[in-house]
Amino acid sequence: MTTTPNDMSQFAANMPEPWTEDDPLFDKTYWNRPESSPDDRGDDTIGPIYTAVGFALSQWETAEVMLADLFLTVCECENSSSYNPVRRAFGSFESSGGRRKALEEAAAVYFGHYWGDPLTKPFKKLLLAFERASFRRNEIAHGRAQDVTVNSTPLGAFLFPASYNTGRNSLFPGSFDESNLFSVLTGEYRYTSATIVGFGNKFWELAKKLNEYRHAARKVNGTPGHVLAAQLREREKLTASGHANP
Repeated sequence: MTTTPNDMSQFAANMPEPWTEDDPLFDKTYWNRPESSPDDRGDDTIGPIYTAVGFALSQWETAEVMLADLFLTVCECENSSSYNPVRRAFGSFESSGGRRKALEEAAAVYFGHYWGDPLTKPFKKLLLAFERASFRRNEIAHGRAQDVTVNSTPLGAFLFPASYNTGRNSLFPGSFDESNLFSVLTGEYRYTSATIVGFGNKFWELAKKLNEYRHAARKVNGTPGHVLAAQLREREKLTASGHANP
């Protein structure tokens, strides 16, 4: 995309900032597991959990698609002859972490000398949010839906980590506690269908933010759009205050 000098003020006015510092998506607590309580009760049947898992993982894949599109943007793919091989190369990374690393390295080249500038902070915060979200995605993808009854008391259906998963289970169950029947379970998390759908909605918000940023980062006159817009806005402020360089 190329603009003339006469278009620059209008461009800066029309280019929204990618997001604000208080965007909840980038708060480190946004992707935390919900607090568990002895009063938790699961779904009446397992079926809604199966449906919720499918919903959440489908939303996650939408975020992965947006991540791939951002990779194509920072690789400056402008047509199908470059788009197709780069897209397939990116998709050859089996892990989400590997794809994020590839994106980060490509972005360092794309942003050039702006890479260490605070103006690229939104990109780095976006990748960090994606990494945090991936922990919840993995728990959902590798969980097991189960109906639970403890001491003849039905507690409902939850998504638990599979029992073989060392990293998501304690070594031994806790002592039986009538005030907390979950104490005898080893899983580090238990999700109801509502919790899983909630994470699915967050994955969708992440996908939208990736798409917004992809459009904001496209180059204008050789400079990433949101970086150029921020520079223009700063220049206009200095001009209005009489402190701009002649």
